[in-house]
Amino acid sequence: MAISFHPSESVFERGGPIYILAVPILLFYSLSLVGCISVSPGIPGIFLIQLQDNTGNGTRIQIGYFGVCSASNSSASALETLCKSTFGTSTAELSTGLSIPQDFLQYGLDVRDTAFPSFLPVGAVCFLLGTLAFILLKMTLRTLDDITDDENKEEKMESRADRLSSATSGLLWASVGIALTVAYASTVTLSGLAFVTGTRFSTATHVVRGTTLEALQWAIVGLSALFALGVRHMIRSNDSSDDDDQHQNPATKALSGSSTAQGVSRPRPTLQSGARSAPPPPKAPILGLPAKR
Repeated sequence: MAISFHPSESVFERGGPIYILAVPILLFYSLSLVGCISVSPGIPGIFLIQLQDNTGNGTRIQIGYFGVCSASNSSASALETLCKSTFGTSTAELSTGLSIPQDFLQYGLDVRDTAFPSFLPVGAVCFLLGTLAFILLKMTLRTLDDITDDENKEEKMESRADRLSSATSGLLWASVGIALTVAYASTVTLSGLAFVTGTRFSTATHVVRGTTLEALQWAIVGLSALFALGVRHMIRSNDSSDDDDQHQNPATKALSGSSTAQGVSRPRPTLQSGARSAPPPPKAPILGLPAKR
């Protein structure tokens, strides 16, 4: 089992588009997880839910997986939006730093923790490990191709390649399953979140779903599935080609051996320098004359 490519093949024939897919997948994972942790351009707009208090000064909070942003309706620019990471920070510190009521902030964080468990980072870790396993698989197979006279080392490398191949497929498909679960659960939960918010704040709180984060999560699902299918197809196609080579090589060797045997058993006849040639037959008599003796 070896994934090898001819040097003359182009990058697209070697699976270039499949490798390129890993870049946007990792980018979308990163954007989904860093939403609302800073005021960098575009980051505050990546959130799970937005809660707006209609009873006070119109304060609204945007909540992501690991961050929260607050802003007032009087804010005229993104620079006035405050964002902080919720990782390792108490609600009291967040309330003071964001200048929003603590009970309102705590309610938003409770909704996030209850309705949106942080499973997306697990999918990101599985995808990253699967990609690393695929890289190690290619390195192992290149090393295996260079082994010519060490059978023990070749067997060890083949066993390692089999384990890496199974790990690659398992981790990549696990990331697809987790991403699909998170995206579907988020969409369904956001659709019914209006009923959840009515249990405490009723119509005093306006709920807005984070469509940007939803789109990123579904994009991760689609691209991850394409990446996993492409990698699996490359591995299976190469396995099939190796099996064909193993079945064809014995026949080729037998054919070449037969040709060699035939060539040896039937050498081209040659004249020996020391042998005497047979005398020519006597000429027939002409016009009745006796032949010379």
